[in-house]
Amino acid sequence: MAGGTYTRAQTGVAGLDAASGEAAAEASAIGAQGFSGSGVIRDQARAQAAAIAPMTNSAAGMRLMVSTMDAHVAAMQQQVSTTSAQNQGLATRLRQVAASYRTQSDLPDSPPAVPLDSQTWKPGDKRHQPYIAGPGGLGPPNPGDGPPWMEIGPGSGNFVRSDELPGVQVLAPGALGPATVFDGHGNPDPYIQLGPNTGVWVPKSDFPGAIFMPPGSQELPPYGYDEYLPHSGIFVWHGDLVPEPYNPSGGALPAPTHPAGR
Repeated sequence: MAGGTYTRAQTGVAGLDAASGEAAAEASAIGAQGFSGSGVIRDQARAQAAAIAPMTNSAAGMRLMVSTMDAHVAAMQQQVSTTSAQNQGLATRLRQVAASYRTQSDLPDSPPAVPLDSQTWKPGDKRHQPYIAGPGGLGPPNPGDGPPWMEIGPGSGNFVRSDELPGVQVLAPGALGPATVFDGHGNPDPYIQLGPNTGVWVPKSDFPGAIFMPPGSQELPPYGYDEYLPHSGIFVWHGDLVPEPYNPSGGALPAPTHPAGR
């Protein structure tokens, strides 16, 4: 999956490189054309001024000189306007190319080569999809060797593996979240809530590469990102979520139970 992702990215970057090269060549052509056009106007003005100069000792000759130079000034202004319009169009294209380059740089990192069910899960590893039972629904079974499940919000019916949420803190719904912590380099690592009024808070660093949007926002996330929990506003790259084998769609399950602490 990572190989396919980066092959597509390489193809996209190659196309952007080609577009950048075309824009640079067009900019050079616009500059050369503008320089040439203004040079022609200048040379014509010089030649006609030299031809009219002997007649400028009369009023008629002076009027001819002024009208001729006015015509050349108007032609030069038109040349400048044309070149400016061409450059503005080119600038718009270059801004679009630059924006596309930034989109390519937002590709997720390659997933680490660790077992999906490793007991030493760490931020950056793939995580399982949440178990969505619906409001008031029962959680997945709790076999002795299974993952420790946690319901995200009282009665929400949304369950996640707590071993994939290091640093989780459960507070009263509506309470203020934990204070911001700092990593070993002094960078702030604020806590985020896994959905409005759930009372479940985790360090933002638990979701590297995720996109955070206001819960319930009508704005669409970038292509390829899925919301981790309904109405959470936390969007993760779709390839970073692996199927949860306990989900009902996975086949027959043992009788559901309430996770510990519910």
